[in-house]
Amino acid sequence: MATRRSTVSRPGYLGLGLARLLAGDLVFWGTTGDRPGYQNGMASTRDLSRRAVYSVNTLHMGGDLSPVTQRIVAAVGGVG
Repeated sequence: MATRRSTVSRPGYLGLGLARLLAGDLVFWGTTGDRPGYQNGMASTRDLSRRAVYSVNTLHMGGDLSPVTQRIVAAVGGVG
């Protein structure tokens, strides 16, 4: 698959259906979502040196990430 890159000089948040996600100093591209009882996500750095896929049971839908999800994101991003 050919790589598509934008020529726009300002940083993007969404592109080709993926969101720009920050974890510490690292920039990940991926997607997150939730369904009743679950928070899910997948993301990787552009060079694929770090990748993560998670699905966490939770008692709520929407809003802030659960504490477990926050710990997963921090571990993948090397934060803390």
